[in-house]
Amino acid sequence: MTRVVMGLTRVAVLVGAGVAGSIVLRNGRLAEILGELQEILDKGQKGKGGDGDSDMNDVLTKQVCF
Repeated sequence: MTRVVMGLTRVAVLVGAGVAGSIVLRNGRLAEILGELQEILDKGQKGKGGDGDSDMNDVLTKQVCF
């Protein structure tokens, strides 16, 4: 039973990712999303050495507010 549930979960995730990917490609926002992801990852890498929480909070606040 557990294997069936795990299999269905994987299928659901793959289908969801496929639908989300097709919507992003159709709307032409892939470049924007990848740019925002890169910005978040860069801020996270810089934040590992010091006060990264405030930088990450700024990025997250910016995303929520806009």
